[in-house]
Amino acid sequence: GRRCLRNNTPLYSCLTPKIYLSSFQVVSTWSNPIPGWIDNLYGPTGIVCGAQAGIIRSVLADPDVKADIVPVDFVANALVCAPWDARQRYQQDNSSMPVYNYVSSKDNPITWSDFSIKSQMAQLRNPSSQGLWHCFVLLTRHRTIYCLHNLLLHYLFGYIFDTCAWISGNKFRLLPIYDKMGKVVSALEPFSTKEWIFDNHNVQHMWNQLSPFEQNQFPFNIESLNWDDYLDKYVQGLLVHHLNDQMDLETRKKAKKRYKR
Repeated sequence: GRRCLRNNTPLYSCLTPKIYLSSFQVVSTWSNPIPGWIDNLYGPTGIVCGAQAGIIRSVLADPDVKADIVPVDFVANALVCAPWDARQRYQQDNSSMPVYNYVSSKDNPITWSDFSIKSQMAQLRNPSSQGLWHCFVLLTRHRTIYCLHNLLLHYLFGYIFDTCAWISGNKFRLLPIYDKMGKVVSALEPFSTKEWIFDNHNVQHMWNQLSPFEQNQFPFNIESLNWDDYLDKYVQGLLVHHLNDQMDLETRKKAKKRYKR
């Protein structure tokens, strides 16, 4: 199979249209395979999960900058449809490789401030039963202020917690987590403190070319996404898949009671 592919690719590559699909902050699913599913803690997901666990207190981000956050299943559906759309273009005018920028900032923008507020409200509706502290996150665009917050709200708290854990014989440590979160925040900085402008005309055109049946089978219209509903599923998914929490009624009651204490 591999030899056949290797030998025939040069022969047919000139007849096969190429595509380039890019997206920025890809986070958990909206509905497929299950709502709120994600298998990593990269980017905004790690920060939201840390805040949900009562660990993260401050983030380096400009509140007014648009956060190009998109659900991974929407990106996957767009990726499935893109070769078909590119083929249609190629047959019509033999066009060059189309670029599909899959972003939310054009059709359904949300700023980092709105994302922070809405995700914290979702966390209040779905608190963790194992959180170390109440959920609140401070956003600042100034690195100096962030470093001060990081020292006082993260590392000072981490040193105190780890000392108490060491005395009591508990092996859980916060400082390594804060080191990892610092790397996540640094990696996110170019996108959380600066505004990026993209043209998603090709994505819009591709969506409009699909039939109603195809749109239902491969939904990726970001304009239809309700951020409040989505972030509820996002937070619930983090509880189940990363914080080992449960969504049954009894566990939710205990978690809310514990959070109010």
